[in-house]
Amino acid sequence: MHSRRQIPEEKAECGPPAIIPIPQSMIEQSGATMLDAKTKLIYDSQDIELTQAVRFFQNWIDAQKLKSTDGRDNSRMIVTIDSNLAPQAYSLTADPNEITIKGGNSAGVFYAMQTFISLTQP
Repeated sequence: MHSRRQIPEEKAECGPPAIIPIPQSMIEQSGATMLDAKTKLIYDSQDIELTQAVRFFQNWIDAQKLKSTDGRDNSRMIVTIDSNLAPQAYSLTADPNEITIKGGNSAGVFYAMQTFISLTQP
C-alpha cells in the first residue's frame, strides 16, 4: 500500500467526477492534495454535531490504514460551519497542503466529507 493517498489530478479522458447529487457548481483544477496519517483535522470540538461528522471522517481515515510520510507533516483539513451557506450546502476546496470543508450545518459537512471520500476512490 502506498504511504499516502493521493487525490487524483483531473484527467480529461475520464471526464468529470461522478458526484451524487450533482453539485450546484464545481470548479475543477489540476493538481493534487495529500492525505496521510499526519494530516491534522482542525474543527470546533465544542460543536457536538460537527464533532460527530468529523469522527465519521476520522474513522474512514483510520480504516484506510494510511501511513505517515517522512518530511511532510504540515497537511491539514479545516472543517467549519459557515452560516453564509444554506443548510446542507457545502464548499470543498483543496490545495497541496490544506483541505477546507465548510458546511451550512453539520449535515453539509457530512455531505462534503462523503464527496471527498468519493473523489478519492479509484
